[in-house]
Amino acid sequence: MLLEIINIIKSILKYIVTFMIIAFFVFIVYRIDSKNIKVEEQKNDFYKLLLSFNNHFIPAKINKRDFLKSSLSYLSEKYVTYSVISGNTFPVMFSKDNLALHVNDLDYDFKKLQGKSNYVSDPNLKEVLEPLVYIYNTHQLEEYSNKYFENFNITPTVMTASFMLKEKLEKLGIPAIVETGNFTEILNLNQWPYSKSYTVSRMFIIDAMHKYPSLKYFIDVHRDAITKEQGTVTINGRNYARILFLVGLVNSKNKGNEKLVKKMNDYINKHYPGLSRGILTRNFKETPTNLAYNQDLHENLILIEFGGSKNHIDEVFASVEVIAEVLAKIIKEGG
Repeated sequence: MLLEIINIIKSILKYIVTFMIIAFFVFIVYRIDSKNIKVEEQKNDFYKLLLSFNNHFIPAKINKRDFLKSSLSYLSEKYVTYSVISGNTFPVMFSKDNLALHVNDLDYDFKKLQGKSNYVSDPNLKEVLEPLVYIYNTHQLEEYSNKYFENFNITPTVMTASFMLKEKLEKLGIPAIVETGNFTEILNLNQWPYSKSYTVSRMFIIDAMHKYPSLKYFIDVHRDAITKEQGTVTINGRNYARILFLVGLVNSKNKGNEKLVKKMNDYINKHYPGLSRGILTRNFKETPTNLAYNQDLHENLILIEFGGSKNHIDEVFASVEVIAEVLAKIIKEGG
C-alpha cells in the first residue's frame, strides 16, 4: 500500500515537473517574441534617444538593457525605385591630383558597400512645408567609430550627424530637412561605380530645389579619413570632431560658396579656436565630368567634413551643435 502511494506521488511529481518545464519554455518564447516585437516597433528609438540627450553620449546615460532595447540595425524598409537615369548629369572623375577627401572616394570596396546597402530613416520624421536648409550625404555610408556600440551591432554614420544637425537647427528656429533617399540603390540600379556618388546627390538636390523653392542653404555632410588625433580637439574640457570646409573653385557659384564658408570659419575660429581645420579649396579642371561637389547648383551649397572615421559620435555631435549655432546666426542676420 505504501509502495503504491509512493508511486502515485512520483507520477504526480513527474507530471508537475513536466508541466513546469513546458510552462518555462513557453514563457521564454513569449518573452523573446515580445521583446522582438518591441524592438521592431521601436527600431528608431536609438536615434530618438540619441537626439534627445542633447549631445551627451548615450551609454553614460542608460544601462545596457535599455540601450539594447533601443538599438537600431541599419536595415531600412524603404527603397528607392527610380529607373536608370539619363540626361544632363555627369559622373565625378577623381584622380590623385584633384582628390580633396583624402581618398575617401577611392578607398571603399564598393562590393562590400553593396552588402550593407542600407541607411537610416528619419527618426523624428515630420512634414516641413517651407524648409530653409537641405541636409544630405553624398557618401551616406561613411562611418564613425563604433566604440561603445560593438555589442549592439550599431555603427554611427554621417547620416546620424545629419539628423542631429536638423534637430539642432529646428531648435534654433531654422526649418530643415534631411535627404533620406537611398543613394546606394541608385548607384546599384544604374550599375554605376561609387565614384559617381556626386551624380546621384546632384539629382536629389535638383529635385529638392523644385519641390521646396524655400530652400536657401544646402549642406553636404561628410567625414574625412584622418587619424583620431588629427580629427579631435578639446575645448573647455569637451571633445570635438574637427571641421573642414571644402570649396571647388571652378564653378559659377564659387564666390558665394567661399563667402559663406569664410563667415562660418571666422566665427568658429573666434569662438571655438582649434575646431576648424580651415577651408580646403580645389581648382577643379573645367570639364563637364567634374561637378566640383555640386557647388555650381547654388551659392550657399557647402561641403563640411565632421571629423574622421575614428571619431566617436559624441564628438561629432558636439561639432554639429557648433555648425547649427553659426549657420542659424548667419541666416537670422540675413545671410
